[in-house]
Amino acid sequence: MENNLYDQQEFLQKTGLSPEDLAQWEKNHLLHSEVRIDNNLPGYTEEHLRAAQQIQNLVQIGYSLPEIRKILKKVGLPNRGENGNGRLAAEYLTVGELAEQAQVNNRTIKYWEERGIITPDRRTSGGFRLYAKHWVQICQLILDLQNFGYTLEQIKEQADLYRFLLELEADKSHSHNPQAALGALEEMERQMQALFARMKLLREGIERWEAMLKKRRKELAQLKNEYARPGA
Repeated sequence: MENNLYDQQEFLQKTGLSPEDLAQWEKNHLLHSEVRIDNNLPGYTEEHLRAAQQIQNLVQIGYSLPEIRKILKKVGLPNRGENGNGRLAAEYLTVGELAEQAQVNNRTIKYWEERGIITPDRRTSGGFRLYAKHWVQICQLILDLQNFGYTLEQIKEQADLYRFLLELEADKSHSHNPQAALGALEEMERQMQALFARMKLLREGIERWEAMLKKRRKELAQLKNEYARPGA
């Protein structure tokens, strides 16, 4: 899978376009990036580069931008979007943005990445790691599981299963091996049952502690009143 992602300046350098050319293309709906990187700036993928090359070829042949727009509307560009991975409309986050939204620090993200619990989806040509939005939810899941007493090895198993679930949900053509998919789904179901059981124990423990703390609070208030009385 091609994971290179380019900011606008890099994209212009690779395509030889001027900012004015790109603006005209976007105005004529020939090329548009829905990918967002740092500070909500547009990012461009290898597919955008291929599309730009094909548009440039049409321009060199002599087609005007409105004519190319009609071609796109009618038949599209050759090979555009054949990978069908549906990722171009995703919003990507930097390490700092992921950490901020997950309410952890950058070091924690790096540590989880070193342990193989999370992985970047793309890298910019400058080597900066970028993550899809679903990693925010996975990071929050990691924190919850840590509070539930799970080890990092157990959390990695959960995160791997969750990522595979996302892949299966996005795989509308069901191209995954059926046996592997069913095995993973059954294991996920087993893990969910185990988690439900642990959550039940935690709820029961919380209820006991709430009852005890309410009782102790009343006893503390009574003792405070007794010691606050003159002559106590």
